[in-house]
Amino acid sequence: MIDPYATIGLRGNPFVVEATPGVPGALWIDRGFSVAPESGKKQFIQVIGPKGAGKTSLLLHWREQVAGPYLHFPLGWGRWRLPPIAAMAYWDEADRIPSPFLWYALYQAARQNATIIAGTHVDLTCAAQRHGFAVQTIERPPLDVATLRAWVTRRIAAVRLSSAPDYVAPDDELLTRIAQEAGESWRVAADHLHIWVAETAVQAARQVSENDSG
Repeated sequence: MIDPYATIGLRGNPFVVEATPGVPGALWIDRGFSVAPESGKKQFIQVIGPKGAGKTSLLLHWREQVAGPYLHFPLGWGRWRLPPIAAMAYWDEADRIPSPFLWYALYQAARQNATIIAGTHVDLTCAAQRHGFAVQTIERPPLDVATLRAWVTRRIAAVRLSSAPDYVAPDDELLTRIAQEAGESWRVAADHLHIWVAETAVQAARQVSENDSG
């Protein structure tokens, strides 16, 4: 049986959604915020963007540099938890934190001059400023062709078979369309690229099969 991905020199599809959030260092794309903020500075740094924009990845990337407790707030009853407080603390999906818990945590964090890193869909500036935090807002920019190409190149290289040539690459027309449809979302871009790689692999495997049978 022909392995479609092997026919294009890959061990598998490089755009499969990872079970564990975050981005390995070798695949990280620097978009201007790679260096983590300082801890213990009484600052509230919120990373705002839609689902799939890379908020969690940025929080975890910073956490590798400056350790601190991390808590993701899911939808539903799981969000009813007090956020962790430390010199550096990471609150993911912070807009889901119930208001009484958010205000109490901000009060306690301000007393400790903590640095709070929040991934959020909603601007939390007012709540943070009322507790005396200096607020910095980072909005994830839309994807562009150059960024996508750098990301695609690294992803494909990570799963390329050692003896395979480098011949799997999307053209600018495809990347332009994906960038327009994805907006700020890496997840949407990954979905499109997953389909592109799969279709490319199937077509290559079909061609090999036809050549063998001919």
